[in-house]
Amino acid sequence: MPRYVVGIDLGTTNCALAYADLKETGPELNVKVFQIPQLVGAGRLGKRETLPSFLYLPGELEAQEDLGLPWDNSRRFAVGTYARDHGALVPSRLVSSAKSWLCHGGVDRTAKILPWGSGDDVEKVSPVEASARYLEHLKEAWNYEIASDDPEKRLENQLVILTVPASFDEVARELTLQAAQMAGLEVILLEEPTAALYAWLSQNEKNWYEKLNPGEHVLICDIGGGTSDFTVVEVREGQEGPYLERIAVGDHILLGGDNIDLALAKLAEKKLPTKRLDFARFQTLTFLCRELKERLLSPDGPEEDAVRLTGRGRALIADTLVARITRDEVLSLILKDFFPEVTFNQALARVESVPRGMRDWGLPYAREQAITRHLGAFLYKNKIEKVEVILFNGGALKPPIFRERLKEEVARWFNLNSLKVLETTSLDLAVAIGAAYYGLVKQGLGIRVGGGLPRAYYLGVEEGDKAKAVCLAPKGLKEGEKLSLPKTFKVLTNRPVKFPLYTSSTRNDSLGDVVELDENFAELPPLSTTLKFGRKSGLKEIPVRIEVLLSEVGVLETYCCSLETPHRWRLQFNLRIQEKKIADEPEGVIVAKDKTESEPSPIEKEKIEEARNTIKTAFEKNVQKLPQITNLLEKTFEMERDRWPTALIRELADLLIENKGWRTKSAAHEARWFNLLGFFLRPGYGDISDPFRVGKIWGLYFEGVTHKRDKAVQLEWWIFWRRVAGGLSRGKQEQLFAKIKPYVLPGQGKKVPKVSPQERREIWLCVANLERLSPEVKYELARKVLPQALKKNDRLFIFVLSRLLARVLLYGPADAVVPPKKVKPLIEEMISHLKKQKIPEKIARLWAEALINIGRLSGDRALDLPEEIRLAIKELLVSWNIPAENYQPLEKVVELEEAQRTRLFGETLPLGLKIHD
Repeated sequence: MPRYVVGIDLGTTNCALAYADLKETGPELNVKVFQIPQLVGAGRLGKRETLPSFLYLPGELEAQEDLGLPWDNSRRFAVGTYARDHGALVPSRLVSSAKSWLCHGGVDRTAKILPWGSGDDVEKVSPVEASARYLEHLKEAWNYEIASDDPEKRLENQLVILTVPASFDEVARELTLQAAQMAGLEVILLEEPTAALYAWLSQNEKNWYEKLNPGEHVLICDIGGGTSDFTVVEVREGQEGPYLERIAVGDHILLGGDNIDLALAKLAEKKLPTKRLDFARFQTLTFLCRELKERLLSPDGPEEDAVRLTGRGRALIADTLVARITRDEVLSLILKDFFPEVTFNQALARVESVPRGMRDWGLPYAREQAITRHLGAFLYKNKIEKVEVILFNGGALKPPIFRERLKEEVARWFNLNSLKVLETTSLDLAVAIGAAYYGLVKQGLGIRVGGGLPRAYYLGVEEGDKAKAVCLAPKGLKEGEKLSLPKTFKVLTNRPVKFPLYTSSTRNDSLGDVVELDENFAELPPLSTTLKFGRKSGLKEIPVRIEVLLSEVGVLETYCCSLETPHRWRLQFNLRIQEKKIADEPEGVIVAKDKTESEPSPIEKEKIEEARNTIKTAFEKNVQKLPQITNLLEKTFEMERDRWPTALIRELADLLIENKGWRTKSAAHEARWFNLLGFFLRPGYGDISDPFRVGKIWGLYFEGVTHKRDKAVQLEWWIFWRRVAGGLSRGKQEQLFAKIKPYVLPGQGKKVPKVSPQERREIWLCVANLERLSPEVKYELARKVLPQALKKNDRLFIFVLSRLLARVLLYGPADAVVPPKKVKPLIEEMISHLKKQKIPEKIARLWAEALINIGRLSGDRALDLPEEIRLAIKELLVSWNIPAENYQPLEKVVELEEAQRTRLFGETLPLGLKIHD
C-alpha cells in the first residue's frame, strides 16, 4: 500500500510534481506541490516549484564540483534551472524540447542524437534518456527530501501518475513509459487536458456541480511549450446526480510556446546586420527571445527591450549583435500568426495537424501555425455544436491577452456574449496537481471524469463478397471496461494479416453486431501483424474469440484468443489517429508520374491468380519462361510493370518468399528469383506488412547465394539488396555494409576483391541507398569516392556522392545526415576542381543535380550548409548556364519533386508508396 499518490507533469518546457499523503486524507483532499531542489547556479542549490526541462552536458574543462548535488557529488550533467540558464550560453551542449523529440517519427528516438546539431565533442543522449534524466532527478530529489529516513516513502514505492498529451501516438507513449522505467519508476499514464480538469475539481470538489450545469460543454485548451491539446467534456445528469464525461479529444499537434519563440527569433534575426545565423547562434537567439517575450508581456513589462547576441572568441564584445523589439511588435506577431480570427465553417475540415518538413531545431512542427485554426478544426470535425465553458492550461497562455483572444474567438463561433471560464491556481502546476488528484480518484476518493468513447469502433471482417465490420467497441465504452465479442471468428496464422479498423460517430450498434460498411464509417490505419502458431504448421485458419479492453489513455487493446489452444495474441490500435473517410484516398499514388496521370483500376482476383500461376509454371515446370515472366504479367494486368500497385506486387512477393526453394534449382532460377523479389519488394517499405516480409528475407543475408560462381546470380544479389535496403533497420544495414565494406573501403594494405564492372556498379548503388548508415561511415565513403568522381567525372560516383552527402534523405532519419561542417570542405574541393575544368554539358547537368542535392536547404539549420557555400554552388551553376529554377532549393526550402525522388532511388517506384514526409 503506497503512502503517497504522486502526479508528475513531464512537460516540454517545465516539469512539476504534486502529491497527496494518503494518511492525511479526510473531508479535505490536500494536494501539495513539491518544491524541487535543483542547481540554480554554479554550485548553488535552490528549490523551485518547477524543474525546467533542460539537460546540460558539460565539457571536459568545466569544473566537476559545480554540478554536484547533495545526493550525488560526482554528477556530470545538470538538469533544471542552471541547465536552462547556463546552457543558453552554450547551446551546443543543451538538450531542450526532449518531449517533442519523443513524438518525432523522422529520427531514431532511442538513438543518441541530442543536443541536435552538436559536434562529436559532445556526449549525446537519446530523447528517451533525456526524459529519463528529468524523471530521475525528480525521484532523487523526492527521496532526498521526503524519504531520507524512511525507505517506504521513496518515490519508486508510491502510486505515480505521469501525464502525456491526449494524442501522443503509440510509440511516444511507449517511449514515455520506457523513460519512466529507466528512471526506476512504474507509472500510470493520464492525458494532460483531463489532468487540468482534475486540478480544477480538486479546488472545487464540494460545489463543482453548482458551477457547471447539466448539458454544458467544457472546452479544455492546453497550450504548452511544445504542443496544443484540445478536449471537450460534457456535464451530464445521472441517476445519482451530475457527472462529467469526456466526449472529444483532439489530434496531437506539435505547436506551442516553442513555435512562438522561434517566430520571434526570426523577427529579431531580420533586425540584425547579418543575413542568416548559423544553427548555434540562432538557437542562442531563440533562448534570448523567450526571455525577451516574458519580460515584454509581463504585467509591468517595458514597452521596448533588446536581445544582445554576443560574438565569439576574441570578438566577444566587438561582434555583439543587437536587435530592439517593442511590446507591440511581439503582440502583433503572436496575435496575427498564432491567434488570428478564423471563420467557423466547413473549410476547417481541411485543416490537419500533419507536420511540415524539418525546421530550425530539427523538429517537424505543425504546418499550420495558427492555434485558433487548429482549435476551430477540432471543434468542427468533432461536430461540437456548443461550448459554454472554457478551461485554460499551459505556460504559453500565461499572458492574459492570449486567453482572452481564445475566449473571444470561441464565443464568436457559437454566437455567445461570453464564455464561463474555470479558473485554475497555476497554468504551470495544474497538470501535476490534477494528476495527483487522479491518483486519489483511483483510490476511491474524489470526483472521476468519465472518458467514454465518443464514437463506436469496428473491426473489418470478411463475410461473403461485401465489405463488413463487427462492432468492436460501442459508443460510450468506459476506460477499464473489458468485453468479449459474442461471436467466433476465423483468422489466418503464420502470415502477415491486416486488421482494418473503422469508426462511426453516428451509429449506435451493439457489441458484436456485424454491419455493412458505407459512407457513415471512417477508416483508421489498420494494424498488421503475424499470429505465430506452431513452428512448422504453415498457413492455418483457426477459430478465435476476440476480447477488447479500453485503457485509460485511449488505447483499445484487442486480443485474439484461440479456441483450440491456449494461444493469445494482442493487437493494439491507437484510437487518436486522424481518421479518413472510406475511399477518400485511392489505394495507390505513383511516385514517378505526372500529376495529371490517372490511377489504374484495381486488379481483379482472377488476374492475380493467373499471375501467380504464370510465376509458378515458370519456376516449377518451364524454365524457358523465366525471362518472359514480367512481359507475361504485363499482358495479364494490361499495364506496364512500373504501374503495378504496391498491394499487387507485395502479393506476388509473398508468393516468392513462400517458395524460397525455387532459387536452388539452377543459376537461372536463382538469378530470376532475386530479380523478381527485389522488384516486387522495392524499396523495402511502403506496405504495412513490409517489416514482416523483410524479417522473412533477412535470413538470405546469412545464407548467401546458392550458385556462387554464376556472375548473373552475384549481380542480381546486389541489385536485390539495393532495392530492398530501405526496409532494413540501422542494425541490418550495418550488417549488410560489413559484407560490402571489402569492396568499397578495404583495410590498409588489402586489395579490393575482383568483380565485374556491372557488379561493382551495383555494389556502389547499394551503398548509396543505405541511408541509415552512420554519418561517420558516409563521410568516410564520400572521401573515398570524391577523387574518383572529380578525376574521371564518373557518373556513378557523382550519383553516389549526391546520396551520401544529401541534406534531405529519401527515407533515412535526419540523424543519419552527414554534418555540414564535414561536408563543407568536400564541397569546397569539388567547386575548386570543377571551376578549373571544362565540363561537357551532360556531365555539368549531373554535377549540378548532385551539388543541389548536397546543398539544398532542408529548413533545419543544424543540417543546412553555410550560406557562403550555397552561394558558391549557385555561382558555379550560373557559369554552367543551369536554369535559375533548378537551383531554387539552394535559396529556399523546396520539397523534393516525385521525379527527383525516383531518380535518386535509381528506378521507378511502385504505386501506393509515399517516400518521405
